Amino acid sequence: MSYLHWPRDTTIPGPVQPSPGVMGPICDPIPSFYSEIDADKPELDITLTELIVERPDGNTQVFRGRWRARSHPTIEKAVVFKVVYGERRIRSLKQEEKVYHKLFKVQGSCVPRIQGFFVGETPEEGDIAVLVMEDCGSALSGLLKCYSLDVRKAAVLALVGVHRVGVRHRDFAERNLVASRASDGRIVVRLVDFEDAQTDHACSFKGRIDIYAAAPHPSTFACEELYEACQVADLWVPRELMLLGGHVPTEWASGTAEELLQKVKNAASRFPAIKYQRSAETLLKECAGVVRLLQKWKNTRIYLDKASLSID
Repeated sequence: MSYLHWPRDTTIPGPVQPSPGVMGPICDPIPSFYSEIDADKPELDITLTELIVERPDGNTQVFRGRWRARSHPTIEKAVVFKVVYGERRIRSLKQEEKVYHKLFKVQGSCVPRIQGFFVGETPEEGDIAVLVMEDCGSALSGLLKCYSLDVRKAAVLALVGVHRVGVRHRDFAERNLVASRASDGRIVVRLVDFEDAQTDHACSFKGRIDIYAAAPHPSTFACEELYEACQVADLWVPRELMLLGGHVPTEWASGTAEELLQKVKNAASRFPAIKYQRSAETLLKECAGVVRLLQKWKNTRIYLDKASLSID
């Protein structure tokens, strides 16, 4: 059976001096959850290099580190360890591991590859479980909309890939998006943390996402979570703009204020909420304000694309 030797002292960078009588820090062997599958796999030692996340109750931690087989101690691999303590947290992590198993086809592209899963107990902490996955980079530190288009598209496409294998993430947020560069320089974004995921999602979205097109109406878009993700990623121009007590299609404001006003008047019957019984000067002024609002959105988006946050 394969064992993961988990250190009792998880302080970063770890004990300076090894404990008396041993070659390194004191560790507890945690058996592989899949004992039959991993029967012939080696025992594994680890080095923790960074505490990435810790829940307030201390019962869930995520570490960056390295692991190596005792049979090949000079060959190390960069990985991430998600460790939980206590029966309730272990049940949750077991469920999350099942979700990753369902996501097998998109491991390495949309989600990290799972390297191992270990469940057991230790003398000091009691029940423990450790999910080991490949290190896919760091979580986004800023708002998704402030990153380059490559990052934002990759984030949404990762979610699309997850949906295509029947999983709804239910927590699409920057803290659960990890980004890195592939060997060819391409940006890769992967989703993590499937603790609250739904595994029977029959996603109806089969189309394409048109970048910087006017946002479709929510009722015509096939998937609520994907729609919200596109909004968070700022992939669409606002669908409508408020004008004169009503709403007009955004594309109407792409020209001049005079052109916008004429379109509103020509379609007055379609927009009964628009109250344009005002002076021509007032109407034109309000139309000019809407035109400026759309231009401001475009200018802001151009600026964010040029001065976007870096993943490096």
